[in-house]
Amino acid sequence: MRYIKILLMLVFTIILLCGCQNFNGTTKDETLNSSDSPVTVTVNGKSISIDEINAGIKDTFNSVLYYHGNDDTSSYLTSNKNIILNKDLNYELYFEPNSNSGLKSFVSPPKIYLAITNMQHPLSSEGSPQLYEFGIDITEGGLRSDFYYQGYGTQKETYSFSGKELVYLGSYTMRIEEIKKPTYETMIDEWKENAKSAIRLYMDMNNFYGDKSYNLAPGNYHIYVQNFFKTDKDSIIIFENENGSIYTGFYYFVHDISASHPADLNKVALYDISYDKSFETYLEKVKLDSALAMVYTVK
Repeated sequence: MRYIKILLMLVFTIILLCGCQNFNGTTKDETLNSSDSPVTVTVNGKSISIDEINAGIKDTFNSVLYYHGNDDTSSYLTSNKNIILNKDLNYELYFEPNSNSGLKSFVSPPKIYLAITNMQHPLSSEGSPQLYEFGIDITEGGLRSDFYYQGYGTQKETYSFSGKELVYLGSYTMRIEEIKKPTYETMIDEWKENAKSAIRLYMDMNNFYGDKSYNLAPGNYHIYVQNFFKTDKDSIIIFENENGSIYTGFYYFVHDISASHPADLNKVALYDISYDKSFETYLEKVKLDSALAMVYTVK
């Protein structure tokens, strides 16, 4: 009986030591093999399943490729659909509940981070996969239609976002076989009229932040707002002058438009078309199917 007690004490001690070691320091490999990853995350009180998140990631990548994946020779990820299409892309998934920017008045929305671990960079040698890192805002309705491109590099133990308070969600595989037209939100006529009024007020003011270098040049304009998801907080707005000059910027708070004040835009800047040869294709897609299209004159 005495020996049995001693044996039980030894087993109990070993279990405690193993538990302490795992709690105090988990390696990357141990994390990847963990079965304790949550099956849902909570955003603004709503539970979102891992399956919904992974489906949203595909929708986000499809949306980006739909507008920008037209250059088969580009070395940039989102401009060259051949880097992604018909590939089994493995990625590690993380959830960041919120992100404090350091400003007390501003806390960025929750995010999903993913690191694609087996993607071939077009400028690297075959058989040398690179690590691509992305961040995507997530709301209670799902993921937004665009991502934050974190960059790429050789395989490593620590990601660029590893210092944040993250919840590991597991390792998954994504495969996109074709680029489809995304399902965007359809805006009602009241929204369109309010948006037009707000944009006209902005163009009449034409002195955003008091910086004349961002003023729109006089002339007739075609204005387009790119389509967006219900989960987006902004969209791209394009001002095309009759002289061929194009100005672009972000149109904020697209779901809450008031006709009583100027459109909430950032500094709209003159776009250098020669810098991005695929912009013409992108612009044509926006023109053919935009959330809003209008004509107005800056005097």
